[in-house]
Amino acid sequence: MYNKINEQIKLAMKAKDTNKLSVLRILKSDIITKAKELRVLEDKLEQNVIITVTEKTLKKYKEELSFVKDEVKIIELKDAIELLESYLPEKLSIDEVKNIISNVVDNVGNVGNSIGEVMKVLSKELKGKADMKEVKRLVDEYFKILRSK
Repeated sequence: MYNKINEQIKLAMKAKDTNKLSVLRILKSDIITKAKELRVLEDKLEQNVIITVTEKTLKKYKEELSFVKDEVKIIELKDAIELLESYLPEKLSIDEVKNIISNVVDNVGNVGNSIGEVMKVLSKELKGKADMKEVKRLVDEYFKILRSK
């Protein structure tokens, strides 16, 4: 994925697409920073680490979007958000997430209905594939149903 970002930077430079170039450079910078933290070469970073960095960069753009009033800047930010989302894996539907939650609860087994244990397994399995706040809400809902039985 890191190599793909580098290729896209080159293409954006050739096309003189300054907005795309800026977004990709920020993403690359964030990846390099994370690689230095982990003391690894950028191109040797694991895919899930790059996804996490991309999600954090995306979150910054979404937060900035909520404060901006200028229409031109809003369009630029929406384009940047769309670009960053293209580097993330396809999100799972709510039904797919519910099925995974059900399977994980069944497989985790006799943990005394521990939401923490289930969330630990789910965070590894669903990282980058689903909004973890939504997953947490669904897990809480699932456990409420289990406890009411």
